Amino acid sequence: IGGFAIAIAAKETLSNLIGGITLFVEQPFKIGDIIQVSSDAKQGDADFGRVEGVNWRTTRLVNVMNYNFVIPNSRVAEAAVINYTYQLPVRDLAHVFVSPAHDIRVVLRLLNAAVDECNLIRQDLQKQIVVIGAEVVGEMILTKYEVRWYTDVTYLARARVLTEFWNRVWQKFDKEGITLEYVPAIRSTR
Repeated sequence: IGGFAIAIAAKETLSNLIGGITLFVEQPFKIGDIIQVSSDAKQGDADFGRVEGVNWRTTRLVNVMNYNFVIPNSRVAEAAVINYTYQLPVRDLAHVFVSPAHDIRVVLRLLNAAVDECNLIRQDLQKQIVVIGAEVVGEMILTKYEVRWYTDVTYLARARVLTEFWNRVWQKFDKEGITLEYVPAIRSTR
């Protein structure tokens, strides 16, 4: 049993070492870059943050909450890695949930007006506002809209863009008597 445990540990260590070598050769990111490491493309799970360190065994990230976390290099080498550092403008989106009692055309017009008034959203690049469909949340059925845009604000500072966006949406909806429905974020557990 002891030999089996050592073999398993050696396999993981060797896998991380090979992953580290792959990262050093390919250099998909460097210290200071803002990256997203997808752990499961089907579920959309991802680790996101600023690269603080890379060694032969692990990659260290700091997220927007200033939490440090370590990812084994074997996982980083196998994952889809998005490097946001050199990808300006950044494509971003938000989901808006509204009661289906409201006319879709009115909601789309208000969302368009809100996006057009956001100074941090690039007005010269394509914006999209689409109706995704109905979503059941608890006992409510809500219409889900997806609003997509480009911004020159870095991904880590995206809270500024989202704050401006949500303030504009709230102002527009409030004038029309439309209530924004709150939908808690659904997070997977690991």
